[in-house]
Amino acid sequence: MKSLRSSLALFLIVAIFGAYIYFNERGPIADSGAVVLLRTDPQNVQQITLTQDTGPLTLKKEGAIWKVQRDKSSFAVPADDSAVQNLLKDLQLLQSPQALDDDPKNRKDFGLEKPLASLQMANAKIEFGKEPSFDATKVYARVSADSKTQVALLPDSLKTAAIRPFADWRDKAILRVSADNAKSISVKAPAITANFDKSKAGEESTSSEWQVTNPVNAKADAGIIESLLTQLTNTLAPKFFDDNPKSLKDWGLEKPQAQIAIETADGPRSLLVGKKTAGGYAAKNSLSPAVFEVPESLFGLLNRPLRDWRDKKVLEVETDNLQTVTVTFKGATKTFNQTEKKWREVGAKVDDSATGKEAADAINHAVMDLIFALQGLEAQDFADNQKSDMLNKPWVQIKLDNTSLTIAEKEKLLAQVNRNSLLILPLSARDSLQKPLDKLFAMQ
Repeated sequence: MKSLRSSLALFLIVAIFGAYIYFNERGPIADSGAVVLLRTDPQNVQQITLTQDTGPLTLKKEGAIWKVQRDKSSFAVPADDSAVQNLLKDLQLLQSPQALDDDPKNRKDFGLEKPLASLQMANAKIEFGKEPSFDATKVYARVSADSKTQVALLPDSLKTAAIRPFADWRDKAILRVSADNAKSISVKAPAITANFDKSKAGEESTSSEWQVTNPVNAKADAGIIESLLTQLTNTLAPKFFDDNPKSLKDWGLEKPQAQIAIETADGPRSLLVGKKTAGGYAAKNSLSPAVFEVPESLFGLLNRPLRDWRDKKVLEVETDNLQTVTVTFKGATKTFNQTEKKWREVGAKVDDSATGKEAADAINHAVMDLIFALQGLEAQDFADNQKSDMLNKPWVQIKLDNTSLTIAEKEKLLAQVNRNSLLILPLSARDSLQKPLDKLFAMQ
């Protein structure tokens, strides 16, 4: 009996595994009783030729990229991948409740005597006729595959794809790049020359971390960088000037005004921005020789000073893990420890009276207010080349466990975290810290 149960269990596992492979390898499941006209594996399709009234148009796969070409004399340019994938999805399974014989006598009635358009891939061909009077969502089509030709009603979306013009097939994104795949970035424009490296990849809903590696070593604003990468993909070229220019010099691209180079998991990607045009700037990317127009706002995104790319947050404070806060202010130093979610001054006498408890609560709240103010500090600018001796007479020094912050005021409000570059704080930062500091050092 045990042997029988084991055999049945093994049979069930094999059956489930076999069914999974069968249906996933073969793609979508045909409707019950339907006639299957064509099955296609999108992974195996390398080229699709669309014959339109304006002439042939070819979609072809080059490596991982789909390109579109008007005719043999024109240049192939990147295609809109989402449009190609939608077409491939529609071609996975062509089925019809019934199929008609390809009778020449009926071709005129179906609009197939002179097809409006056709689609061909490998040994399969689909020719499109007219819509039936009873259903505007369908189209008569002649499907030739596996040495068999059948006429049937197919979704009108297939004919729409077949007659889609070249301009609608081409990829208009100025540079397709995924923020997740980007590993390093270099930007060069009149206001900036800098390099950035991804120091830590994001996990689930968390953002990645980016570092400025040149001309300084500092934390970059990940939000700014990932927003730019998204903008590059989402910004569509409003105009294409030349698909295969003879000279980049004519477009100011031999010595571009701005450029961005991105190393990705899929290989390098770059965008060059050249001379001013009526609607923006001439540009080209590394995926094609085509010259197109980018909006003026895109040039502005690249041509920002380094301070706009840097992380302006002064301190990362994890309050749950913080144990000790030491503050030097007005010539005095006080240390506070966190015990059982309460901040207490080290060395202070324990007073269990109502007045003592009230004073202890006031200290706890003042330390929490100070930490909250520190969490909100953001640099207004950076003073990388200034000397740290300007902090010899600080206004306040604060140490959070192993992280120290020194703030001094000399014409500007300057700050330094550990021994890093100097930061310029807004004057409002002093106001946010002043109140909790005064409370702490007024309590003796």
